[in-house]
Amino acid sequence: MMIHNELEHRSEVARLADLHVQLAEIRENLRHSGLTDIQIDQATSQLRSSCQRLEAEVTAYERQNAPTWVPTLE
Repeated sequence: MMIHNELEHRSEVARLADLHVQLAEIRENLRHSGLTDIQIDQATSQLRSSCQRLEAEVTAYERQNAPTWVPTLE
């Protein structure tokens, strides 16, 4: 998905925050179940990948739409 406007951007930023919370909760539950860090990484790799893709999309949108600062000459 590509972010096209500010409304989509805000929605995706909120979704990304939710995904990060979800990932942290899943990792904690897996840790408590006795899995090793490697097993936890393997079990959460798809969700981490989704987070990384969404982070890249949000960053690209923000970079593309960042206000350009132009210094004033006095």
